[in-house]
Amino acid sequence: METIENLVISLTGKDNMLADANLRKLENISSGNDKVAAFIPSFLSMLESSNSFVRTRGLRLLVLNSNKDYGNLIEGHLSDLLNMLNDKSPIAVRQLLKSLPILAERRPDLKNQIIEALAKASFSQYRDSMAPLLEKDREIALDILGK
Repeated sequence: METIENLVISLTGKDNMLADANLRKLENISSGNDKVAAFIPSFLSMLESSNSFVRTRGLRLLVLNSNKDYGNLIEGHLSDLLNMLNDKSPIAVRQLLKSLPILAERRPDLKNQIIEALAKASFSQYRDSMAPLLEKDREIALDILGK
């Protein structure tokens, strides 16, 4: 039987196609109820994975369910989340930059910290082909956030 728990467990597995398919299922389920939000601790732990795909899956579900974070777990781990602005994978950073305005919309109490982290972020450690894209993504995120 395909339970939410089994779908969440599969997100960290070696089968990326299955994990991505299950990510989309969990995203669809998330839009209709708060059952996936019970796994926010799992999504937070995924941010610490050595695999950038796993980190990105955790990020997407974390942001999508952030308005259902009744225990304020995200607030307690916001620095971990914002540290992804320095992720070794520029693709993961781009996903984060696109997700932060959504997080701020769903959790207005975190908006100022998000803006501050975006303003301080440096992308000089990335290749010349990626750094300008990250800068542009940051500008877009700050514009959406009204800064």
